[in-house]
Amino acid sequence: GPRLDLELLADDAREVLKTFQLPEVTKGKVSLQAHVAPAGDRLDGLLKGNFGEFNVDARLAKKISSSFDEFSLALDSNGPDIGALGRLAGIDHLPAEAYTVQVDASRSAQELQLRKLFFVSREFTIEASGVAHKFPQLRDLELDLSAKPGTLQTIGKLWILVGNA
Repeated sequence: GPRLDLELLADDAREVLKTFQLPEVTKGKVSLQAHVAPAGDRLDGLLKGNFGEFNVDARLAKKISSSFDEFSLALDSNGPDIGALGRLAGIDHLPAEAYTVQVDASRSAQELQLRKLFFVSREFTIEASGVAHKFPQLRDLELDLSAKPGTLQTIGKLWILVGNA
């Protein structure tokens, strides 16, 4: 079947961002590989490498015959500024600080299983796992959540983020 293999290489991420008229949120070399190909009844995707100071290793597998009713996702990323990534995605309230995020999740029909969510920055750490049995409705949940804010002020910032999401 058809497959897609892309490689993005650049001496400086700012050149790529400028080309696509995006804010200059990072600098440094770019070496990203993307791959999408059918594998049996699934479509497998991979995004791996670095974009300037940001690193990513993401794998997505989804059933070809469904939208995103059946998928699995593994993501590991880190970088110097979660706020910069947020601004690229249109979210303006994230702090300008280094981060690490790891996600291991899958969905089968209405069940969304979050085996691991780990996010750490200077201001807070969040760890979560659980199951949403009636996804996309957020009811009938089993959720283990641990949040460790650095300060009481951080708790206020988290509530602001949730309110603006």
